[in-house]
Amino acid sequence: MDHAALTVKRQLQKVGSEYQLLPPKANKVRTLHLGQLAMNVLRKQKRTQNEWRLRAGGCWEDNDFVFTNEIGEHIKRQTIYKQFKDIVTAIGCPDANIHSLRHTYATMAMQNGIDPKSIQESMGHYSSAFTIDQYGHAMKDVQQENAAKMDNAFSRLT
Repeated sequence: MDHAALTVKRQLQKVGSEYQLLPPKANKVRTLHLGQLAMNVLRKQKRTQNEWRLRAGGCWEDNDFVFTNEIGEHIKRQTIYKQFKDIVTAIGCPDANIHSLRHTYATMAMQNGIDPKSIQESMGHYSSAFTIDQYGHAMKDVQQENAAKMDNAFSRLT
């Protein structure tokens, strides 16, 4: 919280009928630097969780998770899926899936001029070339803006 960063070291996965904390895909530990909006959400969640912890008393399950239910347990996949589907249906995108959020993030990042290396690192891709291959289509507007910037730079030289 002090550094406005989130480090992905483990992921909760369902293995058989149990949930386990496992290393991220390809053991790719990464740190994401967060903006003010994300930090506000996390601070609000921490306050809410502290209230739940007080109410639950000795029933609180302290797993060090950021998002939990009212007694500290991790949120079940089915709950996340149902809430996600309710939201995307309400906004008119009922066919969207949770994984599409990754694609939306990467596409928006490219469109807003975030460099491919930074996107690659935040997504956990093995190379920035892969990121560019996957999301380069989103760079057309950025490329046009870059051309205008170069025109401006060259016009100052003449």
